[in-house]
Amino acid sequence: MANTYTLIEAKTLTSSNATVDFTSIPQTYTDLLVKVSAKSNRGSYSDMVLRFNSDSTTYENRRFFGESGVVGQDASEHTNIGGTNTGSYQFCNAEYYIPGYTSALNQSWVVFTVSAYNHANQAFTTIASGSWDGATAITSLQITDIASTFQADSTFYLYGI
Repeated sequence: MANTYTLIEAKTLTSSNATVDFTSIPQTYTDLLVKVSAKSNRGSYSDMVLRFNSDSTTYENRRFFGESGVVGQDASEHTNIGGTNTGSYQFCNAEYYIPGYTSALNQSWVVFTVSAYNHANQAFTTIASGSWDGATAITSLQITDIASTFQADSTFYLYGI
């Protein structure tokens, strides 16, 4: 278990933006952790996705989710985040863990999210994992709201472990 977390970079959006980028990630840690508190400008909910080194094509994914008593699974790389009708205080909480990011072999990741929507009458819980076949060390990350934009005051923290 990791015993040190070093903040590499923190971002708080001052205006809406569809993407958040972490670039020039130092290669001095063994693992990365990204903590997200975000909300979409889309009505009920939106989808968030993680990309490595600007690559959008070479991923294998598996997602397990629960939505207000309904459970399911699929091969999606997306995780749900709440939108504008969730109330001003309800932001999605997500945590991406990326072990061994300096390796040139396949990279893996896992994400856990919890997001309310529809004024807290419904909620999403997601556990997803995937691998990236980029064959290079991870030097940049991009988190994207694929259906809309992240609201101002959404926060993103990148830690080295």
